[in-house]
Amino acid sequence: MRLKLGVNASNQGMVYSDIRIRVLPSNIYAVIEGGNRTLSSRSDLVLNATGSVDPDEEPYPFLYFWTCLSQPCFDDPEGILLQNSAIVIIPAAKLVAGRNLTFSLQLIKDPGR
Repeated sequence: MRLKLGVNASNQGMVYSDIRIRVLPSNIYAVIEGGNRTLSSRSDLVLNATGSVDPDEEPYPFLYFWTCLSQPCFDDPEGILLQNSAIVIIPAAKLVAGRNLTFSLQLIKDPGR
């Protein structure tokens, strides 16, 4: 961005000065609906990040990278967590009763945010 500033100095004509301003994008915010919770052993686990926010409302889509930080997590030969999706559903049959799981979401919005 370039801004040109004109200053009238005592009727002696115009004096110009150039300044450069760099506008930085705002941070984006990953929001996982529901937060910490306990599920019934018969309930699917729904990870929902549709409430994530881009304050600048850039036209680029979000990229979602889900990770299970708990080891072992759950059997995932289908690549459920590899989906680039705001909503991931883990079927109840894949979850082990009594196990605590921790999930992480890395949210990216191109270009480079």
